Amino acid sequence: RLHHSGKEEPTLTGKTKARIIALRIWVRRRDKRVMRLLLLTFLLCAAVVFARARNGSSDQSEAETIKSIRTDEKIFAMTVVVTGDEKTTDLEALANLCGDFGVSPTYFITPDWAEENAELCAKLSEKGGALGLYIEDDLRSKSRSTVLKYISEENERFYVALGQYPRYVRAADGGTGTMSSVLDSFGQYLLAAGCTISPTECPTVQCGDIAEVREVDERCLRNVISATATAIGNGISPIAMKSFLYDFGSPVDASGRQYENGTLT
Repeated sequence: RLHHSGKEEPTLTGKTKARIIALRIWVRRRDKRVMRLLLLTFLLCAAVVFARARNGSSDQSEAETIKSIRTDEKIFAMTVVVTGDEKTTDLEALANLCGDFGVSPTYFITPDWAEENAELCAKLSEKGGALGLYIEDDLRSKSRSTVLKYISEENERFYVALGQYPRYVRAADGGTGTMSSVLDSFGQYLLAAGCTISPTECPTVQCGDIAEVREVDERCLRNVISATATAIGNGISPIAMKSFLYDFGSPVDASGRQYENGTLT
């Protein structure tokens, strides 16, 4: 067969045509493999970005333990960690002391302690105190499902002992991103110490602090008196936790300071 240029076109044998067809098929398959490879690469990159985002959010969740609030008001809140080593007389003295100063502390207790000290719990509440859940076990290495089951059971045990579910939670291990996430699902606040009052510590309470009382004994009580009197003398008033914290779900910065949406600068 002649080409339009006048030259004779080469004649393709059946074998050559088959090779060309096979080559075209191979090219199409190669293109599909390349597209699949590109798609797979994209999905892997997306997965990495998502994983990093989740890790980032988990790191942020670590900071969701509230230690203080961002406020221009001269206020502070007080919490008390009850480990079970305290004397009943010292806790009663603390409750009376707080009543005299107009302090409404949140007492963090375990369900077992609450069950064994029902009368004392009633006295603490009568003096204006709130009761929160204290978690003694270390849950840092546990899975989300394990932490979820644990918190659910502790909440139920707390309710059985006191007839109420805890609004505030304190973890002995400080709390984790997983725990913070689980407590969010239950509508509970995870709190920690902004400053600590103990037998050996008497801090200067700042505006917005959560002042945590630990190891309650006679020496600790003296430091509670000193720290509270100094704060009030500086114009910083104690306030109940229910009026102290911002709405549930308000953001918390990296230092554990809760603030209202749209106010962080």
